[in-house]
Amino acid sequence: MTSTPELVKHRFSEELRRCCGSHYQTVPSNEQFARDLYLSSKYGLKVSRETVRKWFKGDSFPDLDHLLHLIRWLGLDMTKVFVDELQHEKNKVEASRLQYLDISSIEQITPEQIDSFVGLLNSIKNSDLVKSRRR
Repeated sequence: MTSTPELVKHRFSEELRRCCGSHYQTVPSNEQFARDLYLSSKYGLKVSRETVRKWFKGDSFPDLDHLLHLIRWLGLDMTKVFVDELQHEKNKVEASRLQYLDISSIEQITPEQIDSFVGLLNSIKNSDLVKSRRR
């Protein structure tokens, strides 16, 4: 893994497999996962078995709609994907304060939650992972 996008895809794959282990007690077949993703989505998000295979192998990253659904459905921790391990530990407290933030309830976001989210985003922005991408 020499480039940042490769590292992010790899970390996403690890987090997806970890969450599937919690949800399914094992990593499901690509076909079962694609079907369950569709059934669990109120908007009928479809995905092919091949796309699921690429997610699990770390060869691709989901689009925003699929990513948001995976976060809600399986509880993916995206700070583990985008922030290096040391930075992740520093941001754990901030991230835990955001875990109850419901994306569909934007109008209920408090100024404190916004400040926490901005702080988390700034930490990600200033992390070594993002800095190396700018070079």
